[in-house]
Amino acid sequence: MNASLATVTTQEGRHRDTHNKLIDWYGTGSRSRKDVIHHGASPLGVNASSNRSGRVRTSRPAGRYLAHSAWHPAEVEEWTYNGTAFQINSMYLLPEDAWTYELTGWHRTSGAVAVVIPDTTPDGEPFTPTDATHAYVAFTEGPLPWPVLLRFIRFVEASGDIMSDPPTATTTVSGDLSQSLNSWRFESQAFEVTSYHDSQHDGRRYELYEANPTNNSHGYIDVRIPDLQPDRGPFVPAPAGQVTVTGHRSPTFPWPVFRRFLDAILASGDIRDDQEG
Repeated sequence: MNASLATVTTQEGRHRDTHNKLIDWYGTGSRSRKDVIHHGASPLGVNASSNRSGRVRTSRPAGRYLAHSAWHPAEVEEWTYNGTAFQINSMYLLPEDAWTYELTGWHRTSGAVAVVIPDTTPDGEPFTPTDATHAYVAFTEGPLPWPVLLRFIRFVEASGDIMSDPPTATTTVSGDLSQSLNSWRFESQAFEVTSYHDSQHDGRRYELYEANPTNNSHGYIDVRIPDLQPDRGPFVPAPAGQVTVTGHRSPTFPWPVFRRFLDAILASGDIRDDQEG
């Protein structure tokens, strides 16, 4: 693992100010994530419950889980990157009947992201993830380092909760990065991916957004890759450690679309040195 991206696990009972990010961590020992033993409420007044290994169920609706307060019911896993701490937590969302993985940063200016995976057996045990075509990714405002985000996505994939059935014509993402403005489709949704030289930030920029969002949020994410020689010659991408992924207006994307977006950027050759570790 890259030396600048280390993992630290905090001990039970340790509390910190997370700069208005709700931290709900679940342990990894029990396979039955819905085996509720203890009931309580978060500082937000949200009904939640957890078992002795620290797993948390919450009645917060999806889209609001990246919220505002500090609460550690049990252990919290921390990642540190270039001196900045990030936390990984996971919980069961009662209204959504889904399991969510969250990445949050300590600083107020840091972004946050969650992967939400619906449960095919909400009334039974254990949690059984649906096919990944039903999972989605949600962002809050603010930037995240590319290596941290990429490691988080691979962390979620390694959990075994991203289940993929054989792809069909309706479950695949169509589109590529052959033009500066690319049209992508997934099921009934249309997306656009742009790539261009960002003169304001001296680098290359990729953007992903839904073309005709039903919620009128017009949220999007961008990936910014600094240029090491902006005033002369061809584009020379900075190392991956200087690349950022930023959410704007709290966008939400289907998991397959977001994952394809990351893979397309990786395949472009504009990301130097995969520092995910």
